[in-house]
Amino acid sequence: MKILIIGYNTRPVTTAIKILGYKTYVIDYWGDLDIKPYADKLFIIKKKNKNCEVNIQEHGLELFYKIVRKNPDIDYSIICSGYDDDPQIWKLINERTPLLNIPVSELEKIRDRLKFTAKLEEKKIPHIKVEKAATVNQALKKAGKIGYPILLRPLKSSGAYKLKTAETPSELEELIKEDKPFYIEKYYKNVKANLSQIVNTYNSECVILSTNIQLLKEHSLGHQAMLSYAGNITPYINQQLTEKLTETTRKIVKNYKLKGIIGIDYIVTLNNKIYPTEINPRIPGSIDTAQITTSTNLLQHHLRVFLNEKLSQEPQHKGYAAKIILKTKIKYKMPPLPVNLPVSDITPPNNLLEPGTPICTICTYDVYNPYNAYINAKKIAKLIYLLNSENRIE
Repeated sequence: MKILIIGYNTRPVTTAIKILGYKTYVIDYWGDLDIKPYADKLFIIKKKNKNCEVNIQEHGLELFYKIVRKNPDIDYSIICSGYDDDPQIWKLINERTPLLNIPVSELEKIRDRLKFTAKLEEKKIPHIKVEKAATVNQALKKAGKIGYPILLRPLKSSGAYKLKTAETPSELEELIKEDKPFYIEKYYKNVKANLSQIVNTYNSECVILSTNIQLLKEHSLGHQAMLSYAGNITPYINQQLTEKLTETTRKIVKNYKLKGIIGIDYIVTLNNKIYPTEINPRIPGSIDTAQITTSTNLLQHHLRVFLNEKLSQEPQHKGYAAKIILKTKIKYKMPPLPVNLPVSDITPPNNLLEPGTPICTICTYDVYNPYNAYINAKKIAKLIYLLNSENRIE
């Protein structure tokens, strides 16, 4: 079977698919070193064209058309990160090769934040208040209704770098540069935990594959955007909260006809209120740690839904895994990394990196303690940052 995989970071999915024995055609944004052994054919999304930024989604689609014209026998495609809010691109890809993702009709429902919160409201599931605005006056009115602080989110928001917060009306006015539709949401500045669940779905049923702590606001790892995903720790150790999340996840999934592995993100407030923040309609990056702690290739679970129309049993976790994503803090030239480090998503040596550019991903494991796994990952990060300083470019 031949499977095409497309996204910003396809490495976790590409690796798992290749290990299962399938032929992989890959369209990836970063083109990291360690994806190459698992991609039978690898195509890198162009980042610039004559010193001008290009539309990543559109260029990825151009590459997709080029590949399927030359390889019309590709059986399926899997969409990864970067295309969550582009139903039209999903439709175009699905017309050429069947998608091993949730149905496009359901994508439109879960990624429209007004429709999503309306469904939560209808089913009496606690949720964050969300409004839509297109002008400063509308934004001020809606923000007053929601209550400060608020979060501004574009209608299409792949990643966290475009998210902005405002604590006062004057701050909000400064953030709005043009009349263009965007979401305004209640923002919880201090939370007890950012959590997520990896869920394998089939129609309105689901199996919980893992519950994870989400690592956000990790400025020590070079993440500049305030809500940038910087990794996770798996599994979450608070059994009571895990059970509450699982109950909410099952209620949410009941409202849609989903298929395959997705992610659902949550916040837990200081007074222990649980709010779902969004559904990620594709295989999430936290699958790395879930595969480590379950000793399972979770893409088997994903493919079984599409090929056999069955949900697999919930996997058992043993020990704890931590994943951290390192980004550059200074401008420097990427050095070769020491061998035998537990790293992936490795930027090729000698690339010139600007601050905020990914360096690599570190995944560590501890059989007894989740925080030991995290501390060990941070120790490896410190070593890599020392290499950064030696290759600094003034």
